[in-house]
Amino acid sequence: MSIESLFSTEILRTAQDTTLAGVAEAMAAHDVGSMLVFDAGDLVGVITERDIVRAAARLTDMSRARVSEYMTSDPWTVPVQWTARQVAIRMINHGIQHAPVTRDGEVVGVVSSFDLLAHLALSGEDAGHNEASRPATPTRWRAQDDEHD
Repeated sequence: MSIESLFSTEILRTAQDTTLAGVAEAMAAHDVGSMLVFDAGDLVGVITERDIVRAAARLTDMSRARVSEYMTSDPWTVPVQWTARQVAIRMINHGIQHAPVTRDGEVVGVVSSFDLLAHLALSGEDAGHNEASRPATPTRWRAQDDEHD
């Protein structure tokens, strides 16, 4: 099953010269964890709540810092025909929580790790895992079959 029905089609856009304070306000107002950064209609980056937290730890004035200083440039995108599993594996392997979704090279939405988690929880899929197969202590793990890496 493709991610067609899993991602948000609401694309919140910002520019590279927007202040981090402005982006943080917009993200809070729309209750989202990321915004896509465009320049002349082209996707050039993603700015996330994680980026803003990192900046806040270093800065005293978020109104002076620009998105371009903290965004992830040239983000990888997810083709709409990918499955939830393919996207999840990529996100796990690269430590990414938000990814632009494309159809025929055009950005059509954003998929988040929360979208994938909600899909898993609501679909009843458990991928054959059970409590006994999980490590006793939390560990950072890497999925073994990322065919798109």
